[in-house]
Amino acid sequence: MGFVIFISIVIVLALVFSGYLFHNNDPLLSLVLSSVGVLALMVVIALVAPVELSRGMPKKHISAGGYRVASVYVAGDNVSVWVESMDDDKTEHLIFYQFNKKAFGGEIKIEAKKLVVVESGDFKKLQLE
Repeated sequence: MGFVIFISIVIVLALVFSGYLFHNNDPLLSLVLSSVGVLALMVVIALVAPVELSRGMPKKHISAGGYRVASVYVAGDNVSVWVESMDDDKTEHLIFYQFNKKAFGGEIKIEAKKLVVVESGDFKKLQLE
């Protein structure tokens, strides 16, 4: 996160000074600083946007084990499951998973409170209890 703040400061300073230099009749240096600002902005967007945008997307891969379920929703061939997770610092989070109905292999209990993932080789079977 420190890198993002540093790059943001570079962007602001480059754009402010490029405007100042353009106003004082130094277009070459103004163009160079504007280019640095735009390049830094592109770096921030390329590095930060994929991480931030992916946080809202459903996860499709889950490790074997048992999980506490907050909610289950079935729509078409998709089963959306919100799993309760606790971090190392003891804060709870909801993680949004989306699976194909075929992964459950049977009845999908919408009122389930537990998700069990059994892994055998490359195959994973999901079960809501």
